[in-house]
Amino acid sequence: MNLLQETTIASLLHTSKSFQLYSVSQNAHLDEAIQLLADKEVLSLPVKLEEHSVDYVGFIDVLDVLFFIIQTCSEGANLEEAQWR
Repeated sequence: MNLLQETTIASLLHTSKSFQLYSVSQNAHLDEAIQLLADKEVLSLPVKLEEHSVDYVGFIDVLDVLFFIIQTCSEGANLEEAQWR
């Protein structure tokens, strides 16, 4: 039996602790996204076009945040003044 080939995504969803989909607007501030990731104990969030929109434009995850911080610090920039690239 090849577990990876025989297990469906649907079967994983039923074992998760929550069926709530959390998302963030593309206009949200980075600190809001980080707080939501931490509060909900998730590694990524879908990004909506607008707060009440059903249109999604991408995902943000903890690696995006980490890379942003590392890149900003390695360039000697102040995190308070940095811009997402």
